[in-house]
Amino acid sequence: MPELPEVETVVSDLNKKIKGDTIVSFWSEWGKAIKNKNINIFKKEISRAENWKEYFYRFIRK
Repeated sequence: MPELPEVETVVSDLNKKIKGDTIVSFWSEWGKAIKNKNINIFKKEISRAENWKEYFYRFIRK
């Protein structure tokens, strides 16, 4: 697992590239990462990339 500073660097770079894009698909190897999350979160336009606790979300562009 990457260290937090490395994750923050990736998040910062992604924010520059994907902000305003639309999420068209989502996949996770670990279902627990989204088990109790509201599915509408994943249906919205990307407003930012972020790390949530130790998880890192990657959004796929169409």
